[in-house]
Amino acid sequence: MAITTASNFQVYHDQIRNSYAEVLAQAINGFFTNTKGAVIVRDATIPGDFIKESFFKFPSSLVSRRIATGSGHDSAATPVTVTQGENARVRLSRKIGPVEVTYDALRKIVGSPAGFSAVVGKMAAEAVMQKMLVDATKALVGALNRSPYLYDISASTADSSLNRGALAGGLALMGDRANDIVCWVMHSKSYFDLVSKDLSTTTSVNDMVANVALYGGGPGTLGKPVIVTDESSLILDETTDKYYTLGLTAGAVTLEADDQLSNIIIQDVTGYENMRVRIQGERDWFLGLKGFAYDYANGGANPDDTALATATNWDAASTDMKQRAGVVIKST
Repeated sequence: MAITTASNFQVYHDQIRNSYAEVLAQAINGFFTNTKGAVIVRDATIPGDFIKESFFKFPSSLVSRRIATGSGHDSAATPVTVTQGENARVRLSRKIGPVEVTYDALRKIVGSPAGFSAVVGKMAAEAVMQKMLVDATKALVGALNRSPYLYDISASTADSSLNRGALAGGLALMGDRANDIVCWVMHSKSYFDLVSKDLSTTTSVNDMVANVALYGGGPGTLGKPVIVTDESSLILDETTDKYYTLGLTAGAVTLEADDQLSNIIIQDVTGYENMRVRIQGERDWFLGLKGFAYDYANGGANPDDTALATATNWDAASTDMKQRAGVVIKST
């Protein structure tokens, strides 16, 4: 009786891993190019459920008036206190599959386990990138959907849908650091509301990654590129038709894909009327937001979607809101 040997497994692993790595690399390159550095994706092998980093906070009184002459010129100076804050990123553990297919189906459709592995590998790479962006979007909306990051026009009697004035209002929250906003992330409904009000805007789709459109900047977007995605976390409530648009700073999101727990395994499954091939994988990544620390005491390890999108699970780490992930605009 013929059996599958370890060498057979290795062939399949190479096939699926090569497809997975190639497509994922293409997706990462697309986002590096079009988000102007707002979304950072990098490889890392890090143990534990959290990454905790301390940093020094800038004391506002570091430089002050010195009394050169007269009363008080020889008084003792009051020491300036230098404090530290803590950034914390959280590990998100995700699974791929399992996917099962019978050998009978393979013979009739794909032809071999190696061919099927290549197909699954490409799909898995796209799905991982898409899930990374979904997780990032949920966390960003959760962290920014409050003062002082929120600009709300959803109750406006003049124009409550997304418009250039709303984008300008969102940028104004950043004050003299408005130029730090490097890209927008918005729902397609909001994007086409915006474009329809300024048909002279020249737009072009630069790339399509994991069902997310990447548009170049134009007058309608105040010169900033746009990531258009119909991710549900950008919709407050479809019954009330309210949407969120994110304005992100450079380094707003850091996604560190942990290779330590990245495995894709293929195995034969017997004991059924038809023999099967099963593909299952695991992929972990750390998610961090610029200027925020994940509150691991409240949110816990490996948070689900609800915990990831809960504002109180993202504590402000930096003193100045202008040094954080960005702003959010609420519209209809």
